[in-house]
Parts: sequence; structure tokens; C-alpha cells
Amino acid sequence: MHHEGPRKQSPNGQRWLTPIVLALGWLVLASLAACGSSSGQPQASGVDASVDDGAAGGDTGQADVASSGDAPEEAPCVPKTCAQLGASCGAVEDTCGNVIDCGDCEAPNTCGGGGVPHQCGCTPKSCAQVGASCGLIDTGCGEVSCGTCVPPDTCSGGGIPWQCGCSCSLDHARASCLAGNCTIEACDVGWANCDGQEANGCETDVAGGTENCGECGHVCSLANAQEVVCEAGSCRLVACNPGFQDCDQVGDNGCETNTAADPMNCGSCSNVCPPSGGTPACVQGHCTVTSCDPGLGDCEPDIPGCETDLSTSTSHCGFCHNPCSLPNANAVCVNGTCTVGTCQKLFGDCDGKPSNGCETNTSTSVSNCGACEIECPTPPHGVRVCVASSCAYTCEPNYADCNVQAGDGCETNVAIDANNCGACGAACSGNHVTTRVCQAGSCTSSCANGYGDCNSDKRTDGCETNLATSPDNCGTCGHACEGCLTCSAGKCVGEPCW
Repeated sequence: MHHEGPRKQSPNGQRWLTPIVLALGWLVLASLAACGSSSGQPQASGVDASVDDGAAGGDTGQADVASSGDAPEEAPCVPKTCAQLGASCGAVEDTCGNVIDCGDCEAPNTCGGGGVPHQCGCTPKSCAQVGASCGLIDTGCGEVSCGTCVPPDTCSGGGIPWQCGCSCSLDHARASCLAGNCTIEACDVGWANCDGQEANGCETDVAGGTENCGECGHVCSLANAQEVVCEAGSCRLVACNPGFQDCDQVGDNGCETNTAADPMNCGSCSNVCPPSGGTPACVQGHCTVTSCDPGLGDCEPDIPGCETDLSTSTSHCGFCHNPCSLPNANAVCVNGTCTVGTCQKLFGDCDGKPSNGCETNTSTSVSNCGACEIECPTPPHGVRVCVASSCAYTCEPNYADCNVQAGDGCETNVAIDANNCGACGAACSGNHVTTRVCQAGSCTSSCANGYGDCNSDKRTDGCETNLATSPDNCGTCGHACEGCLTCSAGKCVGEPCW
């Protein structure tokens, strides 16, 4: 048998086969590298396997190269909601290129109105922007308070809305505001404050009122007078009761003469009954004669004799048909003369004149308060009054009884007392002031250097504002630093926001 030696491979065949194998290996390597990059897996071992497989079989290498050419699929975009974007209103991009509506705001809020984008809010106007210094105002975002006023001022009290002011008026008096109340400085001529109440002013007409003629408590009550008037503070008799006349022309004893029974003035003044064989008498305005013994009278025609004791009879006092009747009194007849027995309640016979009875009202008279000759003292800086039979007093303007001690009256000058400025207990604040000062009932203290009274309330908090650092009151009250500026050493510093 013939054996052939080993067949030598042609050198030319080796030369064309080697490049083909290398090219296929590089293609497989590139395909595996792409798959390894997208899957996140290590590529070293894969590259080796691909190269080996490619060398072993050309079909497998070609399939790998074909699959490695397809692009990976992208995940779809998921849009975000208004809540995920942190928006409660307005139009907002959903991160996928679309615009979504996140709703509207309820008035007075607007979208972004509070300074935060896509959030409902409202920026209110300040009291200064609406020109108000007190009271409740509508800022566009609801109602707020612009503060209160320092007494005696009230909000809109001077006639200008939302501005502090004061107006004061009392009947028949010159009045002024003090501690938030109207107080009497002086009564008009012919008027008086008889009830001691400031609120109704000088309520009593002492020029023409018969119950308080000329002064409080002086009653125009004249004996046997039918009509009495008060003119220019003095009582004047106008008409007498029938059977009485003012024969002595003395005004304060009224119609003192009984012309129906007085034999010296019988029927009229100065008509004297003459003696005619007896004791003259006047009966119903006509002269007659009586022979009765002294002190007795025949006053009752139906009763024989001189039956009447003219020294004690209140119906025939001194002579027949002369009844005792005195103003505000229970009259008695003593030795033929009408006089006061007892006074009616709240009245007294303080002048000692029987003819005008109990002429004084002891419930209101400052000279006879509660009883005759009890005179109400005049306290320091006060006006004495008698109210319900008890002495009292009211304070003069700018004074008050702060220690509630009657002995020293109205001891405190509330116009200048820094501890009681305008009213008792209303102390001026010492906050950042040089010296506490009260003038005309208002705190007028000077501020310490670098501080200001920007809320116009030195009584409550003195000079409360540090003008060196306050951005709303920088250097002086009302000077606000705009935008992002701050206040330093009383000057606005920094860079503006825009």
C-alpha cells in the first residue's frame, strides 16, 4: 500500500484565510461589547467567548453581528401632577412638554398674590396706604385694626374718618375734653350745674327758674302769692292770692297783708278801720267793731261771744279770719303771730323769717346742706355741691382727686403730673425718654437719642422705636427702607431687590 506523506498547505491559502478569520472575530467582539454596555454586565469573558465561537463557526458570528445592530427602546415620559409640582393654581408645565391647569383662587386671594408662584395668596394694603390712623379698615385681604386713639381723642371724633380727633359740647356750658370725657369749665351766665352731673352740662336755669333762682336750691316761695317769677336771678312777686296784698312793698315777704281781715288795711292797703265805740275790726274786707277782750275774737258768727283765742288759732291768728299758711312749713300761731312750727321734708327755715316759711331746700343748698347752717367746704381746686343733702365736690378743669382723700380735695394737676397725665393713674411711659413730661394732660416727653415715638403713644410705651435699626422708621419715624434695603445707624443700606 502506498502512503502519501503529509500534505503541505499552500502558502497562498494561508494568506487569504487569516484576514477573514480576524475580521469575523472583531465583528463578534464589537457586538458583545455593545450588549455588555447596555446590560451593565462585565464584557471581558463575553468578548473571549465570542471570539472563540467566531473562530469555530462562521454562522454563529454572523447572527451575533446582526442582533447587535438594533437600537434599544426608550421608556415613555410620565407627566407630573399639580401636587407633585407643588402648585395649587395657574398653568404649569408637567415636565413632559405639556401645560396643565392647577385651578383658580377664591377672592380676595389671587394666584401668586402672596409672593409665592403658583400658590393662592393675598398682599394686604397697610393702614398708611389707605390713609388711616385708627379703627377697622378693609385692606383688600380682610378687615384689620389701625389702632386706637389717645383720650380724649376718639376715632373719627374730629369729623375726619379713621383719624383721631376730639369734639366736646355740653348744654349751657363752656366745655373741654379731659381723659375721654367732656368736663365743665364754666357755666353760661344764668345757668348752673345743680345736680352735680357733668354729662348733662349746666342743666338748671338760675336766671328764670323759680326752684333755683339766682343759685342752686334757692326756691321762689312767697307768702300768699298767686304768681311768682324769677327774673335775672331774683324772685319777683307778680300777683297775690285773693284777699291778700303786698302792702309793705318788701318783696321777700310776699303778700303779707290780709286785706280781708286786717283793720289797718281793710279791703285794700292803708285802709284803716276807725274806732267806733269799740275795737275796730275788718271782716271780709269790711270794717266792723268788736268789744271782745284782748286776745279773744268773735270770729265765728254762728257761735255767740268771743270764742276764738287769737293768740294761738292757726285759722284766726292775731285777728279773725287770718289763717296761718307758710311755704314748705307746718305753721303755728304764737302770741297772735304766724310762725314756723316744723318744716316739710328737705326744707328748712334757715333765714329765720316766719313770713317766707321754710325757704331753703336743704337737699341742694351748699350753704345749708342737709340742715341749716351746714355749709359745704370748698376743697382745693374743687367746686362744692350739695347732692341729696350731702356735701360733695367736683374738680376744676385739669385737676382730679387721685388719692381719694376728701381732705385735700382735687390735689392732682392732671395737666402736668407725669404719673397722672390727663387722668388719675394715667402715667407717662419712661421707655427711652430723657425725662417724663406731661403738658395739657398729654405725655410730651422728649425721646432719648436714637429713639422715636413712631406710634404717637408716649403714654403707653414712650419712645418705642429704635431709629438706628428699624427698617420701617429708619432715621426718623415713617421713613421706610424700600425693597431689600436694611437700616443701619439710621440709614437705609444694601442693594435693591431689582
